[in-house]
Amino acid sequence: PPAALATVPSLRVSDLAPSGSTIPIDVQAVDGGARVITHDIFTAGIAYVDVGFDLRRVPLQYVPLLSLFSDCLKEMGTEALDFVQLQQRIGQTTGGIRTAIPISPKYGSSEEVVAHLFVRGKCLVEQVPVMLDLMREMVLTTRLDDRERMRQMIKEEKASFESNVVSSGHALASSIIGAQYTVTGWIGERMGGVSYYQYLKDLLQRVDQDWPSVLSDLKALQRLVFSREGLVVNATCDATSLQRMDPALRSFIAAIPDAPPPAAAWAPALARGN
Repeated sequence: PPAALATVPSLRVSDLAPSGSTIPIDVQAVDGGARVITHDIFTAGIAYVDVGFDLRRVPLQYVPLLSLFSDCLKEMGTEALDFVQLQQRIGQTTGGIRTAIPISPKYGSSEEVVAHLFVRGKCLVEQVPVMLDLMREMVLTTRLDDRERMRQMIKEEKASFESNVVSSGHALASSIIGAQYTVTGWIGERMGGVSYYQYLKDLLQRVDQDWPSVLSDLKALQRLVFSREGLVVNATCDATSLQRMDPALRSFIAAIPDAPPPAAAWAPALARGN
């Protein structure tokens, strides 16, 4: 009935702000080439922390291994905690810690790439030092020498790829085309396209037949990725909580090695064609 319909809340254009909200941002440089980016926003006592490591020092031959390497941080355990203990500790003290590798063209250029390995977490403000200690353990002391665990991770990744081929064939075709025209497309295809699937099959054989070379590659990535140069620490919560968190953030940054390896040239030869 019209009377009931009239009780339903509605919005008019005049109820909406004429412009979008502005997210507060403060950027501070830290010795060693790192940056701390903070956002003073009310978050009901929850702190959101993202730690990003610049990937542009990684030679192109290691690019296909990056996704599995990032998974190792969560699934291989550390020198102090095995895989199960690490997951339990994360569950007990945080709202979750995950990894991500966003890759995009640099603003204003289709040839330059911005790429980071992010370790992202959220927790109560008072738990930030504990969460950052866990993140530090994950990036600096992950046990990469568990051959059987690595074999299992590769099989799971390979099976996931195979199960998605039927529904995502168009995306695979698009990635092959994109790899011919932009550096970002080339990197994306090597990390999630058909060539990545072939890499997984070859890597599984290497784990069985030449494990020392696989372990060597993983340790090389650990040295190349986790450097203070280019490190970005992004934190979001209210101003008072940000002040409380600051010593823990600075302590985390100080624990990261500050001797950066030379930058790698992410400039693959693109096979542009029709």
